[in-house]
Amino acid sequence: MKKNNYIKKIAVLILLFSFIINGEAIRIKAMEGLDEFIYDSKTKTLYCYGWSEFYNLSYKKEICPFEKEIKHVVISKGITTLHSLCFKDFYSLETVEMPETIKVIEFGAFQNCLSLKEITCPKNLESIGEEAFSMCENLESIKLNDKLKTIESGAFENC
Repeated sequence: MKKNNYIKKIAVLILLFSFIINGEAIRIKAMEGLDEFIYDSKTKTLYCYGWSEFYNLSYKKEICPFEKEIKHVVISKGITTLHSLCFKDFYSLETVEMPETIKVIEFGAFQNCLSLKEITCPKNLESIGEEAFSMCENLESIKLNDKLKTIESGAFENC
């Protein structure tokens, strides 16, 4: 057990030192899921790249320490799943660009994104998980698609 904690701490240190600051952009290479994030502090935009599944950023403060200032998220083509709580508590998030490859938005993916005003579901989206957009109190417009099969309970609760 101690060995696993030691390995996790080393991984966190590697991630912390993997920040590459180039002008106004910060590039972060995460180990989990081979995700990569580029944050442009000038435009407050987070660009998200991955192989097929995009993991939770909101609990990884060491990976995404600027989550409270992000206004825009752009998700790359090829990502099919937004995992549970991946953008939870991104309070300043106003817009999300999702590619047509997104098929699943899991539990609480955008929960408590207080500044989010509009969501356009990608044309291949099949499932919106429980509480996916709950507590997005300024959400005014949701554009659904014809392929959407499942909207789980509370997906838009308190919006």
